[in-house]
Amino acid sequence: MTASDSRAETPQLASLRAVALTSPRTLVVTDRLGRVMLWNPAATRLFGWAEGELLGTALPFTDGESRTDLLAISECDQPHGIEARLRRRDGTTVHALIERTKLLDGEGHAFAIALGISDLGEHRQAERILRESNRRAIMSRLTRGIAHDFNNALTLIQCNIEMASEDLTAAGIDTVRLDEAFEATRSATALARRLFLLTRSRGGRPRAVDLSTAVDDVVHVLRRSVPELVEIVITHEPDLYRTEVDPGDLENVLADLLLRACDAMPAGGVIRIECANATVATPERHGDIVLPAGEYASVSIIDTRHVGTTPPTSTEHVPGIIFDTEHTGEFGIAGTVECARLAGGHLVVRTIPGYPTCATLYLPRLEQFAY
Repeated sequence: MTASDSRAETPQLASLRAVALTSPRTLVVTDRLGRVMLWNPAATRLFGWAEGELLGTALPFTDGESRTDLLAISECDQPHGIEARLRRRDGTTVHALIERTKLLDGEGHAFAIALGISDLGEHRQAERILRESNRRAIMSRLTRGIAHDFNNALTLIQCNIEMASEDLTAAGIDTVRLDEAFEATRSATALARRLFLLTRSRGGRPRAVDLSTAVDDVVHVLRRSVPELVEIVITHEPDLYRTEVDPGDLENVLADLLLRACDAMPAGGVIRIECANATVATPERHGDIVLPAGEYASVSIIDTRHVGTTPPTSTEHVPGIIFDTEHTGEFGIAGTVECARLAGGHLVVRTIPGYPTCATLYLPRLEQFAY
């Protein structure tokens, strides 16, 4: 009996096929000899082979003894599956988690083995993003609490300065220094309130945003955290398009990019922040990122970490590569890219040896709010 015959005569396999066709998870079924009986569309996306060219043939992503071990299910198998390196059609490999299940016929005999396969690289990246999201939420709450306490302390200081100033004025003593101290506390209070707004949870509610104002607010809050040797230069294009985004998500991405640029220049330098309108005529690929065609409000953060070089002009297209080597904890630039995507935008990092690094956030133009 061929693999196709057994598939046609087995209700269990027919039911599994109906599920497998629409499942986002990679599902493969083989007979006891390792010949393919079912290969769903997700398996084609992961490995590159189509079901039509594999039915009745041996599993293509492993061979020999490895295939025998893969299909040898025992009673003591780990419930969470096994890990293995599997080969793709193009010769690359994928680090996969494989969960194996015996399929039984009407008499209780195993006639096939179902393999549920997960790409551990994608799975672990999702876990890193989730951990970072939780970490950011915790840090946001902590920072919000500090800003609240700081604001309360400033209020107490202001009250005491006012009372001291009234007492000194009544005694005929000049209060100019107390007045200066009071003005300093007013500036500190404004800073605490900006920090409070920056960290408050908005529940993911997008609204029309002026990108220039958002950039200015983030820079104002973080300027004290920028090393003295780092200069920040901001330019705004006139009549900048508006965009629709959750302000909290936008501020988080901008703050992360700005602090990364500072970290990249321990010896100092210049960070240029450029807000501009951008038109993408055709879809552009930058590493793993595809920038769709359309009109955007964009903000570029450019650090001159490479001393003595001249940045490319705006008309020069530098190949985009997303590096995940500069980690903050366990979370690199890929995490910021994902945060930008969740905020509704596209983050493109253009870098080439010998030139400054340019990170550009593209946010779709909000037509009805364009100037």
